[in-house]
Amino acid sequence: MSTLTERVDQTSIYVQPILFILVMITNILNICILRDRTLRSSSCNYYFISFSVSSILYTCILCPTQSLRRYNILWINTTVGCKLNPFLLFVLPLQASLMLILASFDRFCSSSISVKLRSLSNIRVARWSIILGSLLCALCMSPMIFIYDFNSTVHLCTQYSNLLTE
Repeated sequence: MSTLTERVDQTSIYVQPILFILVMITNILNICILRDRTLRSSSCNYYFISFSVSSILYTCILCPTQSLRRYNILWINTTVGCKLNPFLLFVLPLQASLMLILASFDRFCSSSISVKLRSLSNIRVARWSIILGSLLCALCMSPMIFIYDFNSTVHLCTQYSNLLTE
């Protein structure tokens, strides 16, 4: 079994930088294209820009963490990293997924026959939805901060197994 783990670690040395570069390039291009003056009038673009920012943040945390893990440099085994790493690794993908859902709903509203639904597809609603959605994602994932604890005697980040059942 250790040979499989070694092969996965060896492969991740080459895959993580490629993944990092591709995600950064595609999302930066996405942001640059969507910030065009003619496209800025569509509220759906704001959701896609927010999706790209979430993806960039997630990749900036995940790829270096995985690459450094190969060399036994674990920032998760610090007091701050133990609380912050699991929270960010859960909240950022949730936020990115929520932005895609909101973009789909915005497109549904903009193509609706109902005037009331069409009125929901505007930039002001998109901005408030992004802010409110980001806050709700952070609130939803906030228990991750309390589930993990840094054990200073063993110098490891441990998970409370029965915190939610007490």
